[in-house]
Amino acid sequence: MASERIWQKQDYCSIYCAHHGFASNKWSHYPFIYDQILARHLDAGQALSLLEIGVQNGGSLEIWKKYLPPGSTLHGVDIARQCLELDFSSGIHFHHGSATDVDFINSRFAGTKFDIIIDDGSHQCADVIAAFINLFNKLNPGGIYIVEDLHTSFGKTWGGGLYKKDSSIEFFKRFADTVNYGYFDADDFLPIADKSPFLSGYRQEIASVCFYDSICAITKFAKPKQTIFVPVLTGEIFQVVAFQHPEKLAVTKTNNMAAMEYARAMYATGSAAASSHDETDARTDARIDQEKQMSWGIEAFDSGCFTEADAIFSNLQYQRPEDPQPPAWRAFIRARTGKNNDARDFFAHAQKLDPGRADLMAALGESFLQAGEAALAAEYLREALAARPDLWMAYPALAQSLFLTGRGEEAVTLLESAASVNSPARDNILHSLIAMLAQRGDVDRLAMACQRFSAGMEDDLLAVCGFAWTDLNGERLIATLERIQSRLAGLTPESFRDTGTAAANTADAKPEAAPIHIAFILGDIVREARLGRLAALLDHLPAQDFVLTLLCSDKRIAEPLGTPANASLNLLLFDAITIISHNNDDTTLKYLHEIAPDILIDLEAYGLKDRLTLFAQAQIPHKLLWGETPLPPVLPTCLTLAGAALGVEGQLPCVPLPGLGEVYDFQEFPLDAPAPSGPAFACLDTANRIGSDGWRLFAEVLKTHAEATLLVNLGTLGHEAKEFIRGHFAHAGIALERLRFTRAVTEEELCRLWQSVDVGLCPPIDSGDPALPAALWMGKPCLVLDSPLPWSRRATALLEAVGMTHWIVHSAEEYIALARHLAHDTPLAPDPAPRARMKQLGLNDPASFAHGFAAAMQSLVRETRIAIPETQQCFNPRP
Repeated sequence: MASERIWQKQDYCSIYCAHHGFASNKWSHYPFIYDQILARHLDAGQALSLLEIGVQNGGSLEIWKKYLPPGSTLHGVDIARQCLELDFSSGIHFHHGSATDVDFINSRFAGTKFDIIIDDGSHQCADVIAAFINLFNKLNPGGIYIVEDLHTSFGKTWGGGLYKKDSSIEFFKRFADTVNYGYFDADDFLPIADKSPFLSGYRQEIASVCFYDSICAITKFAKPKQTIFVPVLTGEIFQVVAFQHPEKLAVTKTNNMAAMEYARAMYATGSAAASSHDETDARTDARIDQEKQMSWGIEAFDSGCFTEADAIFSNLQYQRPEDPQPPAWRAFIRARTGKNNDARDFFAHAQKLDPGRADLMAALGESFLQAGEAALAAEYLREALAARPDLWMAYPALAQSLFLTGRGEEAVTLLESAASVNSPARDNILHSLIAMLAQRGDVDRLAMACQRFSAGMEDDLLAVCGFAWTDLNGERLIATLERIQSRLAGLTPESFRDTGTAAANTADAKPEAAPIHIAFILGDIVREARLGRLAALLDHLPAQDFVLTLLCSDKRIAEPLGTPANASLNLLLFDAITIISHNNDDTTLKYLHEIAPDILIDLEAYGLKDRLTLFAQAQIPHKLLWGETPLPPVLPTCLTLAGAALGVEGQLPCVPLPGLGEVYDFQEFPLDAPAPSGPAFACLDTANRIGSDGWRLFAEVLKTHAEATLLVNLGTLGHEAKEFIRGHFAHAGIALERLRFTRAVTEEELCRLWQSVDVGLCPPIDSGDPALPAALWMGKPCLVLDSPLPWSRRATALLEAVGMTHWIVHSAEEYIALARHLAHDTPLAPDPAPRARMKQLGLNDPASFAHGFAAAMQSLVRETRIAIPETQQCFNPRP
């Protein structure tokens, strides 16, 4: 009883202030925090075991001895050798070493557990985290782990910072979720599981995590928490809120005590809950614990918490010295953090343990790749695939490493070969192949890959885009459209049959004089802003005659109005805007049914972001495809919207717009800019729309004049595309210094570039790029190769409209001959006639464009409201 009275009276502050001897340094509020968090341990009056990281002058250990019950054992760990000279009183043991050294901790404290562990060591965030991972398993059930001076976690000197992912305080914050693990909604947890290391790992062990000023205290459960706690019920009167299951009342109250006893045992001290295990149980527990640690380590690595991951795998390497995985994972960590030599050494050790683990070798290669070490990545990935060709997931990584080291052709060939095998990773391989071809601007090969390996609508749409720019006879494009038609017929047979009925019902519901309601489906707001047509309609369509709704699947629509994404679109002029990027087709179809538009216009028209299955299922009286170029419709009761001047009405079922059906927003740039020395050709169509036939044609043009240069517009493409294009000209024997590259997207950028060019070159298939009208606006001659394909008539029609038919040729030989003639006549003065003609035609007049569009839509709807036509048959897309 005397001993008990002493513990009640001797608080930490009193002992600390009265201390003499070895020096100690603590913050003024620490003693009062210790009295709070250690009260339960001290009240029991039993001897305790304590480990303190960071000894310094030794005073802290001496004070802890005075504070803890008699018979307590104290251990101190420090890396300073001078601490070896300290002469501690009995019961205090000093160990020279580092708490972050897993080998030191596991060997020195092999059979030792502690009731209290205090980290007052280096305060470096990496050390604090590593020490916790190494030592938490050395804590007795019911024990407490205390981290001092946690305010250092906010300082860059200690590897921290506010909300810095790898800081020690962010590490401990996660345990606030860990203690509540059992209450998560699975739908909330699963999406972030890989970003929350230890969330599930420590759920059975951590009873509480408490933050104070500069201190964090983590308490361990007295025994593993197997289930969540349950509510208990007492009393019998439910006057305000009725008990939902009265038949279970007796059972519920009977179980109360068992629930309370379970909770009491969980929060008991370690000694009160201690239990014994035989040797077999201990081995089983150790194996389960190691498997759990492996899972934690992988989660930490995947989320980029490399310090935590390394501490875990270091511990596992000590516990499982024959397992190649821990040293392999430590190699992955070194590779990701730029320690290449250490990565090689760790992996060499893993290989000695198991030389046949090609999967680990491939994983190391991927780690090097993610760290930007493409050459090292290729080295390990090649060796892994040589040993195990069936490691399909490694092919994209090897291809990317080859691509980044300048071996693009080898990378593409590798992926094409891998994609031809029906492997579990085929979709990922195909995705990598398409992305790589897009980066190179290799549009021919991209379209062919999409056609050959097509896995669905998305691949077919990408193939359509590619073939629309490269397929000179149209056969491959038509074949792809037919496949799209088959997919749509198989997916939505009901809509094909019912469209006519739906159209009739909608038409009957509206009076003839009602405003025309048009809904637009938009997937690429940047491209639409560049085309200018939707902006013209928003500004000039009469509000009393038209209701405009936008269904947008481009998330960039939420950006501020001044951003490039929608700077030229006054979105406030829409009567309604619905963002459908997260909506499935059914949700959007219900919305369309509610608003019942007269006309649905697909502004993508087989573009990369087209919601074509949505468009196919919509039951609207009129459905129109309005792409950059007129392509055949593959749906019944669907028409193509195209300029009458394109001359495609006899080839495609379409609704004609006046003239070319286009509008531009060119400024009055001067036409008197000086021409450069030597013939300067340019193709300012973006390079990702030009196929191999185009590059070969341009190379032949350059051969006609030894001093001629060619300006190529990369658009948004990068260095890889530049090298790919150079390869075409090098193969043709053209000196690479004759090529110049630029990046232009806006009409203003194009017009300014044309000022420094003599002659423009259109690719064999002109896709509707604004480069040609910009050239004419600037008075520059531009060569056009006439095409019989309806979707490639636009360039020829534009030259015909402005009276410049002498720039139209009918064969590659004529194209080269005319280019030679123009090159020898340079410099050429800009011709003002095309600009004047464009103004006369209203091509630079948004109001005139909107007026023509309005007349076309009114004519279309008026006929329907008077007499409902019969449903058309599916159109055969072959022209």
